[in-house]
Formats: sequence, structure tokens, C-alpha cells
Amino acid sequence: DSIQMTDEIVEATNELRDFLFKNVYFNPKAKKEEEKAKTMLETMFDYFVRYPEKIPDTYQRNIAEEGVPRCVCDYISSMTDRYAIDLYTKMFIPQVWST
Repeated sequence: DSIQMTDEIVEATNELRDFLFKNVYFNPKAKKEEEKAKTMLETMFDYFVRYPEKIPDTYQRNIAEEGVPRCVCDYISSMTDRYAIDLYTKMFIPQVWST
């Protein structure tokens, strides 16, 4: 009459949770980058809200129904960390060039 995890799955879930808190959520290296990541995401959000035509068509087609901020948020939330950093770098960091 109920849906629940087996003891084995509960144990594995707890082990994963403990690992994530120790190695990801409270990792000093990750925490050190947290403010930079927040600034990066806010900057990209502001840019795409101002220029929604720059987001992929998949997200643009929902603008009329969902609004620009929601569609931009959906786009940014779909990014992996590495993709977001690479895109931010391409968008906002000048590239070295030679003549």
C-alpha cells in the first residue's frame, strides 16, 4: 500500500548525499568560485533578457507564452558548468589578437 525505497537504496542515497555535501556543496575550492559563478550567471541572464534573439530557437518559441525572463532562465539552467563558462568567455572576455 506504499511506495518506498528499499533499505539498500536508502543506504546508497544517503551515501551519495554525504558525498555530495562533502565534495561538492561544501568543497572549499567550489565555494571559492561561488561568487564568480553567481556574477557570471547574472551577467548572462541580463544580456539575454536584453537580447532574447540571441537565445536558441527552442527557447525563443516559448517567449509569447512564458515571457522573456522565464525563457532565458530555462536556457541558462540547461547549461552545464563548462558550457556556461565557455559561452561567458566567448561573450564577455576579449580575445588576444595580433596584427
